[in-house]
Amino acid sequence: MRQKILIADDESFIRECLQILFEDDYAVVQVENGQKAVEMLGREHFDLVLLDIEMPGMSGLEVLGWIRKNKLGSRVIVLSGCGQEALQKAKSLGADAALQKPIDVNLLKLAISRCLDV
Repeated sequence: MRQKILIADDESFIRECLQILFEDDYAVVQVENGQKAVEMLGREHFDLVLLDIEMPGMSGLEVLGWIRKNKLGSRVIVLSGCGQEALQKAKSLGADAALQKPIDVNLLKLAISRCLDV
């Protein structure tokens, strides 16, 4: 069975690009906000969550906290255009990796490989 990735980002262009980039190797599901990410994670197991920090409503940091509080076992890579302070905060909350937007695809692929031991 293919490993599953959940992409949570409010920017549809980023979600679509990431889906196209990874759908050949992983089962990919995308949602447009934090609340929908939590709903999806409550229904299905995902091996990895690609999580934007800045989303309307429930932020990526809140989703990350929810994932860790509920001990889901999903690995989490946080993506942010907010700067290094937000990325450090994500790491302190338990993100497995934190990458700055615009996304360097090679760094993202490396982070995913490390998270999923591919």
